[in-house]
Amino acid sequence: MSARRRRGVTFLEVLIAALIVGTCIASVVSLFDFSFRLTLDSYDQDVAYTLARNALETIKETGFYYTAEAPTTSPVVHYYDRNQANQDSRPSAARYKVAITVVSDRIVAGSNPIKPAEDALRTVTVTVTLLPGSQVLYQGSTYLVRAGI
Repeated sequence: MSARRRRGVTFLEVLIAALIVGTCIASVVSLFDFSFRLTLDSYDQDVAYTLARNALETIKETGFYYTAEAPTTSPVVHYYDRNQANQDSRPSAARYKVAITVVSDRIVAGSNPIKPAEDALRTVTVTVTLLPGSQVLYQGSTYLVRAGI
């Protein structure tokens, strides 16, 4: 009779409780990891868009005649860190690579450096890549004509 009155927790109950708690903790850690990666990816996308818009605005300020031709074989490249600070002098410290190409459909014959014709349509393409690696975060294009972008 005295053995029936003494009630306690068996080893099996402790194992089951530990399994349930462990599953819950693993789920919370997995959710935290997912949300952290999502936030980081979102931040990278935002920075890439900002860098691309900044590059396009710079070209817009430079204008039709004073923007140098930059074909796809030799684009203008800039490097930036997480804080959008220019890292052209130290590309190894960069997180983002911004490549800018400017291609004219018509040029002045015999011009050196290449000059666009008066009626040229200039295609400006900005590509932002995540470093290291080659994941393209943003790519945008626009046209530059004599009247403006």
